[in-house]
Amino acid sequence: MEEWINKFETELSKILDKEDTLYVFCPYHIGDLLGAGGFVDAAKKMRGKSHAIIFASERVQSMGVSFPGVDKIIYWDQDFLDMLAKYIYTTGRYETHNYIYGHFYRTKDGVCVMNFDINFIEGFRPVFKLSPTAPFLSPTVAEPSEEEMKKIYNDFVIDKKHTVILAPYAKSLPDLPTDLWVNLVKSMQEKGFIVYTNVAPQGETPIAGTKPFSASLTALFALSDKIRAVIGYRSGLFDYLAFSNAKILCISPFPGPIPVWIFSLPLLYPNSDSHMFYYAEEFIKPISEYFCNSGVEAVLKISHPKITEPIYFSKDELIQAIMSNI
Repeated sequence: MEEWINKFETELSKILDKEDTLYVFCPYHIGDLLGAGGFVDAAKKMRGKSHAIIFASERVQSMGVSFPGVDKIIYWDQDFLDMLAKYIYTTGRYETHNYIYGHFYRTKDGVCVMNFDINFIEGFRPVFKLSPTAPFLSPTVAEPSEEEMKKIYNDFVIDKKHTVILAPYAKSLPDLPTDLWVNLVKSMQEKGFIVYTNVAPQGETPIAGTKPFSASLTALFALSDKIRAVIGYRSGLFDYLAFSNAKILCISPFPGPIPVWIFSLPLLYPNSDSHMFYYAEEFIKPISEYFCNSGVEAVLKISHPKITEPIYFSKDELIQAIMSNI
């Protein structure tokens, strides 16, 4: 066995020191923590443990979430989590008597431990070896500070009828054309909406014609049902907001690298006012160059058993659909 593995196991044994506790590693993104975390209580009870602790990336700490049946979430440096994932992949020890790797994986025999036949959340059920009836529990989100909320209400117009927040950025997807967002903003402003762009403190710019909105995730969560809508591009942010009572209009690429319907918000989460808009124009160009456009559209417009929403093949169609639902 490689020396680094022995050293890592020694360090790991110091951390996983309680036999009555189930330790769950969630090494990646917002949606991954939300998906795995909701099953931890059931996994703990199935394994006869009294306590549960989740280890997650410090990158998602700002969500301020907690889960029923989970004593605490400990946030680690991403480099350490990457090393942990490497250790687990190398040794194949995805589960021991008191820890479990809470993410999808492929065994050394090539078996995929996941289930996307239903949706993204259900994909975690086989990871924890849970029955179809084991409950998925929604997280609780911490309240933002009074100081931050007061500043937001002083700096922005927060109005249930007229305020819209755009969230146009997704780290795991190619950007949508800027003119799509610009034209959508113009259409909304012509109807009297006040539009802000949710931006990270560094590296993201507001859509032309809007002002930047930068707040903690807990503040955005708290505000989301006090404005007209949150409109944006499918990212982990929408997994998070889908546990709120916000009106959500979410654009998803079609076709995607994996079946897009597994990430459909209405299929996944309790939010009753979330809507998906599948947009194909930018993503079928490579196919269109090989086949005739009409042929591609005919194929893609065939009803999919998991997709109940239309697929839009132009920016104008998409914008019109969003404006009809806002």
